[in-house]
Amino acid sequence: MDILGKVDDEEVFKNFDWSTFFYTRLLNSLKTIPQGKKEAYELKSAKSSKAVAYYNIKGYVLAFQVWAYEILSTASEHLATKNSKGSIPRILRWNFTQAPSYKMLQKNIFDNKNTIVQAKLKLSTQEKAFMESRIRGDDKMEMEDDESMPDIDSSDNTTPNDTTNN
Repeated sequence: MDILGKVDDEEVFKNFDWSTFFYTRLLNSLKTIPQGKKEAYELKSAKSSKAVAYYNIKGYVLAFQVWAYEILSTASEHLATKNSKGSIPRILRWNFTQAPSYKMLQKNIFDNKNTIVQAKLKLSTQEKAFMESRIRGDDKMEMEDDESMPDIDSSDNTTPNDTTNN
């Protein structure tokens, strides 16, 4: 697929389904990450004790990252700091200073029994209005803070139907 060709042509760029393209690329990347990684690491480690295992995620990684911040109750303790409850787009709600290590994620997120996973993200009133304005072609609507957003509270002991404990 010639992505640069789509960027160079303004009309093609505007009409291209970028969300599906990047979503598909991200999904395929997540599905294929582990393939061959163990064997490659074992080969490297046989040659050097300083071998490091790593992988790359392709696609719209920031969307995946923000999704994790939004659905994991312990994200604000260990991954990023929530600076705003209602900024649109959601990525503007979060600050982070360093990339987490696998060990940190495993200990503080995946193995943490206090982690509550919100099953679905719900659009706020403001997000719905903003998306509808884009569909109508109204590029003049400004993004602004949206206080109608629900907050995941890790201290909340109630578990609604659309959340699960780790």
